[in-house]
This record gives sequence, C-alpha cells and structure tokens, in this order.
Amino acid sequence: MSTSYLNSNLKASTISSQLDYIDESYIDESSVIMTSMLVAVFMGLGYVLYGVAIIFGIPCNIFVLFRMHRLAKRYSEVFSNGIGVCLFTMAVADLISLLSICVHYVLSFNTFNFTSAMHTAICKTIIFSTHVSTSVSIWSWLLMSTLRYLSVYHPLMYVQLWKLPLRMLLLILGGASITNIWLLIAVVHIPGEGCSQVNFLPFWPNSNRVFLFIEIFWSFVIPTATIIFVDSSVFCRYAMLRDSDSKWTSGMRKSYCPQLHKKRRALWRWLIIALVDVVLNAPENINRLAVILGFVQSDNFNDHYLLVRIFSQVLYYFQFGFNGVYLALFIYDKSTKPTKNGRCGSKSLDKKPFLEPDHPTGRDSIVRYSVSELKSCDAAHSGDTTPKRLSKHLLPIDSEHYSHP
Repeated sequence: MSTSYLNSNLKASTISSQLDYIDESYIDESSVIMTSMLVAVFMGLGYVLYGVAIIFGIPCNIFVLFRMHRLAKRYSEVFSNGIGVCLFTMAVADLISLLSICVHYVLSFNTFNFTSAMHTAICKTIIFSTHVSTSVSIWSWLLMSTLRYLSVYHPLMYVQLWKLPLRMLLLILGGASITNIWLLIAVVHIPGEGCSQVNFLPFWPNSNRVFLFIEIFWSFVIPTATIIFVDSSVFCRYAMLRDSDSKWTSGMRKSYCPQLHKKRRALWRWLIIALVDVVLNAPENINRLAVILGFVQSDNFNDHYLLVRIFSQVLYYFQFGFNGVYLALFIYDKSTKPTKNGRCGSKSLDKKPFLEPDHPTGRDSIVRYSVSELKSCDAAHSGDTTPKRLSKHLLPIDSEHYSHP
C-alpha cells in the first residue's frame, strides 16, 4: 500500500497544479508552482534520507547479526533465553526492510527493463517482505519490553519461563505472515504507476481496506499500546524508587552499589529508544488508518497532503536504519556480552562462573551470588546481613531497583 501511494499522489499533484480555480476561488499560478517545487524538494530530501538509512542501517544490522551469531555459538542458553534472540530477529527484520527499500529505490529510476510478470513478482516480494519484517521488528521490541516488565513486577514468574523469547518469536513470525499473506495476491505492477493493488476479493470491493486494517491493528495498534503500557509501568516504578531514595542519607547513597545507577541509566536509554520508535511509526500508520477509515479520500489528494505523506513515509522507513545504528552502538556490548565477573561496588565476586550477562532488559540480567559475597556486599551497604536483607539479591537485577516492599 505504502509504495503505491507515492506514484498515485504525484499524478494527483500534477493534475491539481494545472487548475486555476478550486471551489470557485482563484488560485495564483505562481503559488501552485511554488507548492509543486516544494513537493519536488521534499521528494529529493526523502530520497537522500532513504540513502542515509540504507548506507548506515545495512552495515550496522549486519554487525549486530555477526555479534548475535557469535553470542549464540558461545553461550547458546544466554542467547535463546534472553534478549539476544530478540535482537537477532529484530536485526534480520530491519535488514530485510532496508534491502527492500534499496531495491525499490533502484527500480524507481527505471534503469532495468523487466517483463510485466517480473515486475509484478518483484512488487509482491517487496511489499510482502516489508510489511512482515516491519511487524516482526516492532513485535520483537514489544517482547523485550515485556521481558523488562516481568523482571520488574513478576520476577519469580520471569525466571521460571524457559525459552519464552524463542517460542514467542515463532508465534510473532506466524502472525505477521498470516496477516499479510493476502498481499501476495492483491499486489500487482501497473505500467506508469508502479506497485499497486487490485481487489483481493473481486466480489467484495472493500476487502483490501479490511485486511489492511487488520494488518495495521496487529503490527501497530496492539504492540504500540502494549509498549507504552509496560514501559510507562517500569518508569512509574522507577519514579517511586527515586522518591524513596530522597529519604536516604548521603552516606547511604554513597555506600549503595553503583551498579544500580548504571542500570538506571540503561533503563532510561531503553525508554527513550522506545519512545523514538513509536514516534517514527505513528505518522505513517495514522495516515494509513485515516485513508482506510475514509477520513482521507484517495481521489482528493492535494500537494499539502502529499507533503505530509512524504514526511510520514520518510520517518517510517528511517526507523530501520535508526534501529541498526542504536543496536550496534548502544545495545550490544552492555546488554548481551557476558562479563568475566560480576561486581558490586569495588567488591569483585568470587571465581564461580556467572550465569548470564548483566542488563535490565530481560533474562540476561540474572546474576547469582554466593552467600558470602552477598554478605560482604550488603555489609558494605548497611551492615545488615540478615536473610531478609540478602534475599533480594537472589532476584533479577531489575528487582533490586524495583522490588516490592
């Protein structure tokens, strides 16, 4: 749907620019020309940003895949039970989306002469793969947010879930494929217009709108609403903890394990990234919903709407490059790379092997301490080595931040 809009909108823009009167009011020809020039400038800027997303996004996602593959070979249980498999799936989905954009980017210049059947096959592949990979990408992010939520609010349930991410990702891939499989029939190539759609069910003129609504509800409405809920819940728990921290003395703050401050910064980073992804997704999906529900009539597109359309599409497709960059720069080393020893303040733990890496986003954050280590660490904090005081360290690291009273 998204790739066919631009070509049809450009034609509508060309037609509307030839009119001197609209709704019985005179429009100065120079203003129409200026609007058309502005559309052309935005089109050029959009192609530039697509190029930036491709140039930076593809190498970064390949780097993440390489790192996740190495993690899976060295620490298979850490990979399959934590966020490693989520990051791997997300990188694959974003890479497929970027490659699809790249193919569409090249074909838009009409440098290759393909038969009509070949053009149709390419259109079907591009549209289907882009929609499926977009859905898988945002659901992978939702899964990571859910793991973070469980580690904060239900830590005991969280540590008992075996290979939950892997099982959920299989369901996500199946759901994304089922909700978009109709595109393999409805998408065709029309000479002069590019990739377009025909009625999926000829006897039901609005069948495409219904299936598009189902796809958007699955790939945007449900995951976005859930991500906002679970991440805001974690944020509220963080705010409650911060208020309780204000009652501590300065000595208690200095003696408290500095690992917790690092985890709070990591949590803030994840929340900001989630917000950015939602902002990048929202304009395009809201616009699609407006068209599907009839709030925007496709036969009444004008230049101003086309500008909004270009802007929303640039944001939508730019997210795939953004995901690759932040996964490569900020997430990998601190979220999935196992450390040789855990630390609590300046006290290093004993030589018992760690179990999983240290990060507040999923099962990867579980680190188990021996009793002697917990006593020494807690003694440095408050001098209290009672079982009640030590028991909190047996929960996921997140629970040290947000454990229930």
